[in-house]
Order: sequence, then C-alpha cells, then structure tokens
Amino acid sequence: MKTKTKIIFLITGALLLFSMCNIYIVNRTERLLYSYNGLLYSKEAVILIDTENGDSNPGNISATSAKSSANYSGRNTITMHNGHDDMIIPGKYAWIPYPVKRNPSGPFILKTNNGSVIKYTNYTFYPLTINSSYIINNPNICKDVKNLTFLIMVHTAVPHFYKRQALRETWANPRLLKSHSSRILFLVGRNENETVQRSLETESKHFQDIVQGDFIDDYHNLTHKGVLGYRWITEYCPNAKFILKIDDDVFVNIFRVIDKLLPKFKDGERKIAGRFHRHVLMFRRGKFAVDPDYFPGLNHFPLPYCPGPFVLMPRSIVPEMFEVAKITPFHWVDDFYLFGILPNEIRNVAFLPLGDVHNREETALKCYLGDKPCNFLASYAWTPGVMYTYWNSTLNMHKELVAKYAIK
Repeated sequence: MKTKTKIIFLITGALLLFSMCNIYIVNRTERLLYSYNGLLYSKEAVILIDTENGDSNPGNISATSAKSSANYSGRNTITMHNGHDDMIIPGKYAWIPYPVKRNPSGPFILKTNNGSVIKYTNYTFYPLTINSSYIINNPNICKDVKNLTFLIMVHTAVPHFYKRQALRETWANPRLLKSHSSRILFLVGRNENETVQRSLETESKHFQDIVQGDFIDDYHNLTHKGVLGYRWITEYCPNAKFILKIDDDVFVNIFRVIDKLLPKFKDGERKIAGRFHRHVLMFRRGKFAVDPDYFPGLNHFPLPYCPGPFVLMPRSIVPEMFEVAKITPFHWVDDFYLFGILPNEIRNVAFLPLGDVHNREETALKCYLGDKPCNFLASYAWTPGVMYTYWNSTLNMHKELVAKYAIK
C-alpha cells in the first residue's frame, strides 16, 4: 500500500512540475491552446530528437527559461518532419515544424548604413514562406491592370471576414478610383477550424483577393505573412507602382494619400513612408519579448523602422527585400524585420516620416465627427462600424478630393 502511495505521489509531483514549467510532450500534429498574461494563444509542438543521446525532448520552452537544448544551446539536435529538417521559430509562442533553408554558420552580423557592425543572432532559421506552398492563391489580382497605382497589401486574420468586407466596401474598393487604380491583397495563414477554413475558401472564390500561406495564423508569425506578401508581389504583381501595406483595422484617406503623399515620391526613389521609429526599447519579457540571444547586450532595436499598420513604398524595392529575406535570419517582430532589417540589407533606402498616421480610434472619431474636414492619413478602426463612419465623413468633408479622384 505504501509503495502504491509513493508511486502515485511521484507521478502527481511529476505532472505538477511539468504543468508549472509549461512543458508538453506531444506528438507532431497536436495543437495546444494555452493562456499567457490572460491572453489565449495556439501552439503546435513537436518532439525533438537528440542525435547525441538518442532521447526525446519536448519542442517548447518554459515560461521561465531563457534557453532550451532544442534550439539555443548549440548541441547537435535536429528535428524531423516528413523526412526534412524542421523550422522552429525562436520564442515561446509558436513552434511550427516546416522544411526551411538553413545556414550552418553563424553568428549573423548586421552592417548598418552608418558603418556600425552589430551581432544579430546565432540562429540559422529563416522565414518559412520563402519557399513554402500556397494553400490559397489568386495569381490574377494584378493582371487586368496595365498600370497599377496601388497594390493594397493587408495583414488580416482568417476569421476577420467583416473587417475585410469593410475595406472592400470603402476606401480600398478596387473600383473606386478613376485617374488611378488599385487592387487589394489579403494575406492570411492557416486556420485549424475546418468550418472557418471552408468559409475562407468560399470568400476567396467570390472575391479572388485572398492569399493563404502554409503557416499557423498567429500574432508571432506575422513575419512569415509579410515575407509571403513580398514573395507574392515578386511573382505575380510586376505592374504595381506602389505597395500600400496596412492592417485590416486601419482606415486610409486614399484621396489625401494620392493628393499629398504620392507627389513626395519621385521616379526611382527608394523610400519608405510611415510613422518613423528610432531607438525603440527592446522588451526581453512579456508578450513582446525578444529573446536575449537576439542582439545580445543591447536594450534598444539597433535599426530605425516603420511600424506596419500603414506603410507606403515603391514596388521596385520589394523583390530585393524578398531576395535578402532568403539569407537574413528570422525575427518575429514583423515591423522591425520587414521595414527595418530588410531595407537595411538592400541598402540605399530612405525613410519618409509621417505624422498623421496610426491615430487612435478615440482621437480619430473626434476628428472625423467634428465640424472641420479631418486630414488624418490613416487611423485605427477597431470597433465594428467605425470604418464606415470614417468613410462617410471623408465623402462628405472632402468633396473636392472625392470629385477629383473617385468615380462618380
């Protein structure tokens, strides 16, 4: 009896220890839901096989651990998935197995425009969307327009049908402009809910403006989504002049963008316009944590960048950024990677800092519902219906610009 009690006690203690450390031993296809700081995340875990010792280790990192033998220690560990090396994204939020190109050497060094040399990371993981397959592809989005002014590239989540529809029905409507032209590209990742996936496929067949990549649609996978967009533009949209990248909860006064912002771009200029961030604090804990092996010893991001809710850039630099993404190690902070690291790597890209973008919804509502025309270029529209409020106000308050650029 005492022996059974001891065994039960040991098993219970082991289970408690595993739960405290947030470690799960699962098969390669199991998806997990877990909470962190009150938020719900999804995670896909894999078993890692230690080639030195022949034993298995769980493919995740504990909430308190700064390193794991799986991908931080430099031990000769590999992961297996369909006979290929796996991609394991550094960080504790999304562990996703995929074949991915690797570079056996390190560390990776960033050379900045001012001549500084900075150690980036020892990691050899690269954005998986440089060569992974499309789940949904609409290759003809740009093809029916000879001279396309804007391709509006939208980072959206799979279930956000109403947000996508609000964009299609307001400022991003492809049939809106008369002297310019636009098309919209919605980028999503994979969703494990079969009903939601079927709805997305139906939506794609109807609107033909969705591209879905083979990665879990998760906040910490936005870099994969952005690189997928760069790749798709390189492959399927050679005729766009500008790429306007937004999030699906952002309203843009497209008339003011045409009237006030486009003239600031001269032909051939390599320039990125958006809110400009310099010397940004790099968090090492919490939701926005950057692992200490990235930029060791630094407290701030070493490069300036534009945050991604609103970015305007010439299409001509996108293929270059996609090419360097193939050899530039992954970083999960997508804005920093897409609009900081990659422009730095291709060189000779300037930033055009903008003021009236990324305005909070409360601030923007006061502006759009005021007595004077609201001149914000871009504002958040988080609440359902607010996108239409901004749009109606713009049509009423900017009648001269509407008459100048919109089809009646």
